Amino acid sequence: MPIIAKKILIVVGAVVIVLSIALLMVNLYLQSEGVQHRIRQAVASGLGAPIQIRSTSYTPWGGLVIGGIEVPDPEKKDLNILEAEALRVRFGFFPLFQGRLLVKQVTLRNPTVVARQRPDRSWVVLVPPPPVSEIPLPLPDEDAKPAGAPGVPRRSIKVEVDEIRVENATISFSDRKGRPVVRAENGTFIARVAGDKTSAGTFEIGRLQIGTGLRPRSIGGPFEWDGKVLSLPAITGTLAGGEILGSYRLETGAASAFQGKLEVRGVKLKKLAEEAGGDRESTGGSLNGQVLLMGNPLDMAAVTGNGTLDLTAARIKPLDFLVQVGQMLGVEELQMLNLSEATSRFTVSDGKVHVDTIFLKSENLILTGKGTADFDGELDLDGALLVNKKLQRQLKAVVGKNFVQAEDSEYKQLDFRVTNTVSNPRTDLLDKLVGMKVGQDVGNLLKNLFRAPKPKDEEKKADN
Repeated sequence: MPIIAKKILIVVGAVVIVLSIALLMVNLYLQSEGVQHRIRQAVASGLGAPIQIRSTSYTPWGGLVIGGIEVPDPEKKDLNILEAEALRVRFGFFPLFQGRLLVKQVTLRNPTVVARQRPDRSWVVLVPPPPVSEIPLPLPDEDAKPAGAPGVPRRSIKVEVDEIRVENATISFSDRKGRPVVRAENGTFIARVAGDKTSAGTFEIGRLQIGTGLRPRSIGGPFEWDGKVLSLPAITGTLAGGEILGSYRLETGAASAFQGKLEVRGVKLKKLAEEAGGDRESTGGSLNGQVLLMGNPLDMAAVTGNGTLDLTAARIKPLDFLVQVGQMLGVEELQMLNLSEATSRFTVSDGKVHVDTIFLKSENLILTGKGTADFDGELDLDGALLVNKKLQRQLKAVVGKNFVQAEDSEYKQLDFRVTNTVSNPRTDLLDKLVGMKVGQDVGNLLKNLFRAPKPKDEEKKADN
């Protein structure tokens, strides 16, 4: 081997050894108690809450990696409001010698964020502040002396952040009784940070589940955040073959306030039933609706708003007991409703959803309702069943004295109530329909009218 080649190999080898030793020393330094404490302080400042970390490491190609991040719940020490696999910080090395920390990219990997409602309906939720402009610079000579010792100056370094990313995030909200309200999965957030420390970027949530039924997909759009105001001006997404459009603005701080708008267009009821695990063959038509909400997000009793829901060419399965009556009397309309009109109007105030009107009309039958539903799920609805003369003749055996003449002379009307909860509703409609006390829980008007029918496999098991 030529002498020059040997010299080059020796130099390269020496450089590799020196870099390896330097990398080892950096990692040993990062593991020191003082530096670990300062790292926790810096990350806690960025997240807006005290944190726990499991490990730290550094490589020139991967940057600083902080692993096993946990933010404890401030009120329940056995719970965490944030858990993340790792926080990676990629920064320029040479700007450090100029007193600048040029962070090219901050990436939070696989975080799980939990927001829960307190018994007083306020929320425990993590709200990060805007990016900091300066952080303490942990130097060995400072760590060797007690904090605040005379002659130890407070050093700081200017921070410049180009990009912040959150990858594969999961966010869940639960109500004051611990029941899941909203769960978002596979969330990605990318933000560019401006010189004034405000940030703007895009977000996308792959899967969203609201309650136990609605499952929107690909929710996303642009956003802006300055540490006080979060703005999502153009939200888009899909739901059961239809589209979602909306906007959201949140002001944080002592006087928190929000305003949100949501509109759904062309949602296919058949696909909606299929996604909920029901029998798509028993459902048809499309759903359009919109809702506007505003108020203090930490005080649900102060939230106000309104909304509408409309069905077009809807085909839905009615109440279970009406299906049974229809089967016994041979009335097809009671076994499957083909609605010519279907609409609902509601307002929100005082911690309740006030159902101003529900109106469902098929060829020979009308169902109406109004009342309230608490955010806790408590129901109190007044309903009415109206049947025209044709259906009166077919139901002659069960149309008892409780039916009275409706305003429209073509119909007779039977009033009833729906109470208890959304998850376990009760109605006295059957009692009044047959004119005697049956004492049977037949389910909820709204739930049965808009629910997905049971899968055929479950129906077969029930028959067996």
